[in-house]
Amino acid sequence: MVTTKFYSSDVGFQGDGDFIRELKLPEQDQTGRWSPEAFQEPVDTALADTVISESGAELTTAQLSHARCRPTLNKDDYDRLMLCYDAATQTYYAFESLF
Repeated sequence: MVTTKFYSSDVGFQGDGDFIRELKLPEQDQTGRWSPEAFQEPVDTALADTVISESGAELTTAQLSHARCRPTLNKDDYDRLMLCYDAATQTYYAFESLF
């Protein structure tokens, strides 16, 4: 897997902040947890909007209309991770909000 774009908010001294990674994975490696079929949930637009806004990403939730995600991981209601796959662009997205 290769990161093709990375967006980041101002990062706190403990590594906290909002981050988006756009990722590409060769088709032959899109198996198991990275199989496009494993991404079935809709995009959590509230999380996506916040992370996009805070990280300054050149992305909108409208551009993610074809994307499907794995269930969002939450830790202590502060740290959140959402992994998504957009079949139209064959791009994976990792949305991270760490506090």
